[in-house]
Amino acid sequence: ELLKHFQNYHSSIDKMREIRDNVSNIRKELRASIFDSFKVAGGIPLEEELKKLQNKAMKPKVEAHAFGPTETEFDVAPPSPPKPKPILLPHSALAEACHVIDSLGFDVRKTFIDNFCNDHLGPYPKMFSPELVMVNKSFKIAGTNESVIAESPCSLDMVERRFAWLRNLIRSIDEKFEDVFPVYWQIHYQITSSFLKMTHSHFLQLLDGQYKDKDAQNVTVLLKAFQKTILFEKEMTAWLARDYKTMFAETPTKNITETLSDGEENDDVLEFDEYGNAVTASSAQGIRIKYERQMKEKKGKKKALNDENPNIPVLNTEDPMDEMPYAAYYEMKVNRPMPPLFSISSAAFYNYLDPYIKLERENMKEQITAASTDTTVGTRGELPVFISSTTLFVYMKSSINRCTALTRGKTFFTLYRAFEDLLKSYADVLSQKLPAPIQTTNIGGISLGLQSGSSGRSAAHKVSPTDEYNICHVIGTCEYCADTVEALEESIRDNMDDEFKDKIDLGPSQELFYDVTAKAIRVLVSGLETRVEGILKGIYSINWGTMDAVGEESPYVASVSEAIRPYVTRIQKLLPLSYFRSFCDKFSGGFCDAYYNIIIRQKRISESGTQQLLLDVYNLKTLILKLPVIDSTTSSTLGRDKPTTSPAIPPAMYTNLVNQNFSRIEILLKLVSTPPELLVDVFKSTWPTGTAYDFQTVMKLKDMKRAEQNALLEKSGLDRSVTTSGVVGAAFVGASSAVAASSANVSNAVTELWKGKTAGAGDGLADKVNSDFNQMKEKVENLRKQFR
Repeated sequence: ELLKHFQNYHSSIDKMREIRDNVSNIRKELRASIFDSFKVAGGIPLEEELKKLQNKAMKPKVEAHAFGPTETEFDVAPPSPPKPKPILLPHSALAEACHVIDSLGFDVRKTFIDNFCNDHLGPYPKMFSPELVMVNKSFKIAGTNESVIAESPCSLDMVERRFAWLRNLIRSIDEKFEDVFPVYWQIHYQITSSFLKMTHSHFLQLLDGQYKDKDAQNVTVLLKAFQKTILFEKEMTAWLARDYKTMFAETPTKNITETLSDGEENDDVLEFDEYGNAVTASSAQGIRIKYERQMKEKKGKKKALNDENPNIPVLNTEDPMDEMPYAAYYEMKVNRPMPPLFSISSAAFYNYLDPYIKLERENMKEQITAASTDTTVGTRGELPVFISSTTLFVYMKSSINRCTALTRGKTFFTLYRAFEDLLKSYADVLSQKLPAPIQTTNIGGISLGLQSGSSGRSAAHKVSPTDEYNICHVIGTCEYCADTVEALEESIRDNMDDEFKDKIDLGPSQELFYDVTAKAIRVLVSGLETRVEGILKGIYSINWGTMDAVGEESPYVASVSEAIRPYVTRIQKLLPLSYFRSFCDKFSGGFCDAYYNIIIRQKRISESGTQQLLLDVYNLKTLILKLPVIDSTTSSTLGRDKPTTSPAIPPAMYTNLVNQNFSRIEILLKLVSTPPELLVDVFKSTWPTGTAYDFQTVMKLKDMKRAEQNALLEKSGLDRSVTTSGVVGAAFVGASSAVAASSANVSNAVTELWKGKTAGAGDGLADKVNSDFNQMKEKVENLRKQFR
C-alpha cells in the first residue's frame, strides 16, 4: 500500500524501482511458500516432485561405462541446488498464513482457493470420469463401452459412490485444516460447487455420446440417479448452511434445512452426522447429533463471523441478491451470499428424461383402458360421476408432484402436453359411453331425429332406462372434469418455470368435455323424441277432413303424456338444473316443429277437425310448459343431505319460448277455419312474417281449388318464389299473444272484418262464424279449468 504513493517515481528513481522489485519478489516467495505449505499439509504432491516422477518415468536408462562418463553425460548441465522442502506447519501457522494471503490481494486468494479445490479434487476424475474409465486398466474389462461403464463406479446406478467420496473428502479436509480457513473464504462451498460442476459433465457423458451408460434409457435407474443427485444437492446445501455458516442467495436468513423438503411431503428438519448423511431431527440419532452440535458451538470451536469481527458492518440480509461485487466482500472480510447448489449437477438430466415421460404416458394409457370399461359411479360429491374421472385427476396430481420434485422446466412442460392427450382420450371414452345412433327412415317428414342431410335419413337414438342413467352420469362427469380442468391448469401454471407459463392453456381440453355434454343432451332429447315419434305418427290415422264433432282430447295426447312424464322425471333427478333446462328447451323446440310438420302434411282439415286440434294443442302445450317443474317436490339423489324442492313455476324464458313455438300451430289452425273471403286480411294481421309458402299451406289444408288458391295468392301480393315458412319471431308472438292465451282476439278480428265486408248484405254468415268460435272458446275454457 505504501509503494502505491511512490508509483510515479518507480521509473525515475532507481532505489524506488529496486524496492518495488524486492517487494514483488517477496510477495512471490510468500505466495509460493504458502501454497506449498498447504499442499504438504493436505498430502498433495508438490510440483517438483511431480516433475521428477514424470521425468523418471520418461527418461531412458543409461548404462555405466568402464572408461568414465560418455561424451553425452559431460554435456549435461550440473543439477541446480535442491529447493528446501516446506515443512508441515501447525494449524495456527496455517491460519495466520491465510491472513497473509488476504494481505497479498484478492487475486491471490482466489487463485489459492481454485488451486486448493483442484488439488483435492484431482483424484475424482480419475475414479469417476467415464472418459478416463475407458483408458484405466483397473476398470477395463472385455466388452463394449457400455458394459465397461456399467461395471465401474462412474455408472448411473452407482451415483451414491460419488457423493460418499465427496463426504469423505470434506471430512478429511476438516481433520487436516481444522479452524484454519476464515469463514468468509467458503472453502467447503467452493469444493462442493467444483465437485458438482465436474459431476455435471460426467453425467452428460453418461447420458449421451460415446460413453453413454447402458442404463441411460432405463427409467428406474435414471430416476433413481436423478433423485439421489437432487437430494444430495439439498443435503449439501443444508449441511454447509448449518455447519459452515454458508449464506445462500435465495434463503440467507432462513435455515436451509427448513426449506429442504420443498416439493416433498416430508417437512421434518434434518440433522447431519459426521459423514454428512441426512438424519431426521426428530429421531433419536437426530436429537443426539443436534445436542452434540449445540455443545460444540457453545465451546466456541465454530464461532460466528460477527463474533470474530465485531467491528465489521453487517450486510442487509433482506436483500440477498446484493449487487455488491465480490471484491467488496473481500475488502470487508464478510460472508458473501453464494449461488445455490441446486441444479448444478442435476441439470444434466433435464434434457434426457424422455424415458420418464414415456413411462408416465404408459401409465396414462392404462388409466384410459381401465376407464373405458369401468362403469362404477360415485355419489359422494354433489353430482354422480364415474369413479374413473376422480381417479384420473388424482393420478395427474400425483404425477405433477413427482415431476416438480425433479424439475419444473422442459420435462414438466412435456408432461403437461401428455395431460392434454390424456384429457382428450378421456373425453373420447365418455363420448363412447353414449348409446350408438340408429338409422331410421324419415317417413312423411315427421322424424324428430337430427337431420343428416337431404337423403331422407336421420340419426336417432333408442334410449333404455339404463341408458338414461348412464347418459346423465356422462353429463355429470363432464361437468366435474370441465370444472377440475381449471384447477389443474392453475396448478400447472403455478409450478411451471416462467419460460413456459404463457404456453399453458387447457381451454381446448375443457371445450372437449363441453362438447361431450352437448352431445349427451342431444342423445337424451333424441331418445325421448324416438319414443314420441311413433305416437305422433298415429295422427295420420285420423281423418281430420271428415270430422264433424269436437270431443275431449284425442287419444294420442294421453299417450304422449305417458311417454314423456316418466322419462323427464327420471333425468330431472340426475341432471344439474342448467343442463336439465337445456334438455327441456331442445325437446320443446323439436317437438313443436315435428307437430307442426305433421299438421301441414294433412290432406284436409275440417272446421271441427281444426277445433279438435286446437284442444289437443292446448293440452300438449300445457304438458310441455310443465316439463321444467314436472316433479316439483322430488328428493334429489345427488348426494345432498336434504331433499330439494324444485320451483313450481317454470322459468319465464322457457315459457316464452314454448308459447312462441306453439303460437305458429295455433295461428295456422285458426287460419284454416277462417272463411276464404277474409283469409288474406286475417293472414296478414295475424301472421305478419308469413310467406307465400305458409299461405299456400293454409289454403291446401282448407282444400281450396287451385284456381281459388291462385286468385287469393295474387290478391295477397306475397312473393311466390319464397318456398320456406316464415319464422315466428318476437314481433309475431307479440301480435298473436292474445291468440296464445285464448281464441277471443281472432274471433273478434274475423267478426269485425266480416261485418265490414258484408255490410248491407245480411248478417247470417257473420252470426254463424261467431257462434262457432264461441263454442270453441267455451270448450277451451272448460278444459283449462279441468287442468287447473
